[in-house]
Amino acid sequence: MHTAGVRRLTSADSHSALEAANRDPVGNLFFVHQLGRFGCGARWPEHWGYFDHGRIESLCFFGAAIVLTSAPEHAARAFAHRAVQIGRRFRTITAPRAPAEALWQRLEPSWGPSRQVTRHVLMTTDRLPAGTEIAAGVRVVSPREIDPATAACLAARQEEAGEPLPEAEVRLLPLLVAELVREQRLLALFDGGRAVFKAEITEVTPGACRLAGVWLAPELRGQGRSRAAIAAAVSHALRHDAPTVALDVDSSNTRALSAYRSLGFHPISEATSIDL
Repeated sequence: MHTAGVRRLTSADSHSALEAANRDPVGNLFFVHQLGRFGCGARWPEHWGYFDHGRIESLCFFGAAIVLTSAPEHAARAFAHRAVQIGRRFRTITAPRAPAEALWQRLEPSWGPSRQVTRHVLMTTDRLPAGTEIAAGVRVVSPREIDPATAACLAARQEEAGEPLPEAEVRLLPLLVAELVREQRLLALFDGGRAVFKAEITEVTPGACRLAGVWLAPELRGQGRSRAAIAAAVSHALRHDAPTVALDVDSSNTRALSAYRSLGFHPISEATSIDL
């Protein structure tokens, strides 16, 4: 039995890994969702664990991104060693602040500078405040509405990136949108056949789900419409998907932090995203 250190997890570790993730089911929502659906042991992506006295204490995921749970510095550095072996093929690194910094301190000398570093606040709620206005018309996107929904998702992603998306990502987007629609995880508000608001419900687990990709058409901003639309999305998620809704907010976006607090969200932890 491995009593200390890190190693790659196999299918035999799936139950123990999920158990480790569920010690913080909201903070580790990504891992609870991934492990609950797919387990460990695939050739790709890879799951690695840090063991202490035979128990998994920290988890690291290597796929399109590197995702790390809370971990001691020496564990983060050991995970970084595996990342160096794989090479710089990841889009982002996401982890709590301390392990993210320890990981990147080891990787930057060989990988070079990052494109951007963003601090995020993880916020959660299990209810909307009484009397919250909920926008009418925000609903699950139907299969016949995939085209306008894809247009909204593309606009949102390009706005977030600040530049045109790579062609490969643009080609992949309709498939991702179709999957969200098939799973009834994409919500939108339509006006004249055009999606003017959209939100995605991701990483759905028995205990929580994540609200992501929130976007409102630029011409509708500043009119107080986004709060009611977001409230409608949160209400839907609480009724249909999970008892707790989580979301990530840029820690420098004080306006967004205040808006989500007004909807009953409260901060529970901080994380760092490093765009590669």
